Amino acid sequence: MWLDVKESEFMLNDEIKNKVLTDYQETIKFVNRNSKSLMHPTFSHHSSMYTFTTEILSGYINKLGLRDKNVLTVTASGDQILNLVFNDVKNIDGFDVNTNAYYITQLKIAALKSLPYEEFINYFSACKSFEDAVFVEKKVENNSDVFAYNVYQKFSDKLPEDAKYYWDLLYKEFNYDGLNLHDSVCIPSDKDTAIFANDYLKNATNYEILKQKINNVNINYYVKDILQLHTLSKKYDGILLSNIYDYVVSDWYGVISAEDFNSYVQNKLSNLLNENGTIQLAYKYHYKTKNVVYGSTLKKLFASKYKIDVNESLNKLSYKKILVPSLIEEYRKNKEMDCVYLYNNSKKR
Repeated sequence: MWLDVKESEFMLNDEIKNKVLTDYQETIKFVNRNSKSLMHPTFSHHSSMYTFTTEILSGYINKLGLRDKNVLTVTASGDQILNLVFNDVKNIDGFDVNTNAYYITQLKIAALKSLPYEEFINYFSACKSFEDAVFVEKKVENNSDVFAYNVYQKFSDKLPEDAKYYWDLLYKEFNYDGLNLHDSVCIPSDKDTAIFANDYLKNATNYEILKQKINNVNINYYVKDILQLHTLSKKYDGILLSNIYDYVVSDWYGVISAEDFNSYVQNKLSNLLNENGTIQLAYKYHYKTKNVVYGSTLKKLFASKYKIDVNESLNKLSYKKILVPSLIEEYRKNKEMDCVYLYNNSKKR
């Protein structure tokens, strides 16, 4: 539930009902906006939803030593939360500037509790492969079961009442056409990447393990921008920031400089950490890539095989990097890597 309201205590009173109605109406406004871009979705309080992560979470979450710890994580597609639960984190706070991240996460948790492994993946995967997800016109022929209403009906009673009201309104808005609903409010995702990127989807056994664990975890949600996190009064052993750095610093629409980001982490965000706590600072795609060298034969002969994305700003904060395989299969075959940057709160770094 929103802001520490426990599910057992929740009733859809007029205040919450009006909030859900507002969220639904703002989502429809976002869907009908004049300028749309899948390559650079507009992030706001009511934006597109990711059905699966675009990070290789299976490559680093299990290396952070967060079992039985308190963790603050971006909510996003809900996959950070689900992978933390799979790795035995019992207390999780999700944050996201996008209100809809809460609704997609609740949809996934409810589906997890009710659906078998394959049906869960098919319900959330628009396509089979990454290539098909990029060329989105192919997804109809690849998976007509995405967001299928008859599947939704199998688990909708497991949703918290606010989330059920929200999704019921959306299904009605789109005439119970799951494909149309998905295409309008979600970023396309593919089955192969979802399985590769998530520990809990590696196989049916892991999925069933998560299904058991999800009932024994405390999850809270906050609608907050990354630069508002320091206002929280809690302490955490881990904070996961996904690839937010790319949007607030590196992107064309970045809102702060790299220096200001560093200052924020060191002087404000780190105050939320328990001693020896860790912040996952950034996730950089294509960190290690094939180095295409032009010039003389001699130059090519002595050139390095790979080029590394050296980010001096993140290097100043990072005490450790974890390299993970690339999101894209053809890049993985070339041994290309993504990179996770970590900040540690120990006195000696």
